[in-house]
Amino acid sequence: MRKFLLLIAVALFSTATYAQLWSKSISAVAEGDAVSLNSPAAMDKDGNLYVTGTKTLPIEFAGNEVGGEDTGAYIAKYNAEGVEQYAIELIGSIDITAITTDAENNLYVAGSFAGGAMIQGVTGDPKTISNTEMDSKTAAFIAKYSAEGELLAVKSYVAALPSEDIWDLVSVSIEKIVADGSKVYVEFDYTGNVAVEENLSLSAKYISVDFGFMIYCMVVNNVSVISFDSDFTNPTEIATLTVADNAGQATKLFSTNFTVENGNVYVAALATGDIVMTTSAGTEALNFTTTDDGTGNMEEGAILAKVGEKTVKLSNELFAGYGYYNVISGMELKNGKLYIAGTFEGSLAFANETVAVGASDAFVASVDANELTVDWAVANANDEGATNQYYEAVSAVVLGNESVTVFDAVVDMNNNEAPVAKNYTVSYEGVITETEEAIAATAVAYNANNIAVINYTNETIVTMYDSALTTTAIESVVAEAENNVIYDITGRRVEKITNAGIYIINGNKVLVK
Repeated sequence: MRKFLLLIAVALFSTATYAQLWSKSISAVAEGDAVSLNSPAAMDKDGNLYVTGTKTLPIEFAGNEVGGEDTGAYIAKYNAEGVEQYAIELIGSIDITAITTDAENNLYVAGSFAGGAMIQGVTGDPKTISNTEMDSKTAAFIAKYSAEGELLAVKSYVAALPSEDIWDLVSVSIEKIVADGSKVYVEFDYTGNVAVEENLSLSAKYISVDFGFMIYCMVVNNVSVISFDSDFTNPTEIATLTVADNAGQATKLFSTNFTVENGNVYVAALATGDIVMTTSAGTEALNFTTTDDGTGNMEEGAILAKVGEKTVKLSNELFAGYGYYNVISGMELKNGKLYIAGTFEGSLAFANETVAVGASDAFVASVDANELTVDWAVANANDEGATNQYYEAVSAVVLGNESVTVFDAVVDMNNNEAPVAKNYTVSYEGVITETEEAIAATAVAYNANNIAVINYTNETIVTMYDSALTTTAIESVVAEAENNVIYDITGRRVEKITNAGIYIINGNKVLVK
């Protein structure tokens, strides 16, 4: 006879709601045409919203028909009240990859492209850019617009083979832009050499793999953060992460991110193997170990840097995974703390005792911006199902007045099922709570007053909310049985509850008093 232990507890189901202000849509692609689900959005300090996406149709926007049936991308602007301002067509095989605004509400847009492309604005001379790799989006561009849509500056970048021994396709992309003061900071991800300007070139590193009968040179990702003046002149290399010379085959940068405040640049990376970081302070080796017992286990960890001042390496336990889900989706600074969020598999580099449930989990970590010490790190401990079918992906992270909001989803890797949205709020004390009614999001933009949620289908659905998050706890009594599956709030599985606190019991958040 199974023995039950009755335990009085309060289940924490957070009903978190944003007050909806308005909702609009943009028709930009025909039925069945490919939509870029990674198209970003940005909001300036006055609440003007810039939405991007791919297009194969003319766009009806602000009383005008923009573009034809050519393949391309678009930038569309709404004011804070949802009134359409203008739309801009970018012509060619283009994906927009990053976007931001500055204190004067100028707009900075980056993207990847193939072949010849035309970057244009509402006004200003259009700029033609070229990539000799006609069939793949392996080159990158960055453009600056005024708040009124005037095209002010354009630069493009093409990757070249770092060695004649490399047979792989090389590329360069721009993954993030941050405007800070009079400078613009740009993250370049590249597998080939990139001429940024006459006085600055980025040199890609690669790995040589010895198969016995041949040596294969394998390209790997390299990352550099470059600062420019606001017109993209005077580039300066701020920080670069590459593989070390003679690095082992396991060496890899899984994901990187950065943020800037008052000229201080912070960089984070999830990595394995032998990594080198180069900054104004010099070059530093950051090595993660692999076992030599044939198991393939490797030490996956995190690198944190306040560039030019301090670098730390956070190591986790040896793990026989591939790092597919080690992703830093957001990294922002607030009140002297770095908030880093994303997904992980295996153990979490920011808290080794926290282990992902299923293929991956969403996490948030709070890091002291000066000491680079971890204050706390929490994971959602969501069991998404079969690890060969489902995983979690974080699309956006929002830093509010009282908590961090994480827009997460359970994704079917076979695309047989639509992603299932999940939202989490994490207090600035490190308490994570799942919201009862999740808002789906493929992109999010926000400022101090508003938050815009964008979803890309055959229509781009744009919904603006008041950023004040209202949270209500729903109380209930639960019983703990001996066969319950229990995790503590850090994601560690426990056999039984011995102390008061927050636990995940059979997938539900529970406060034990």
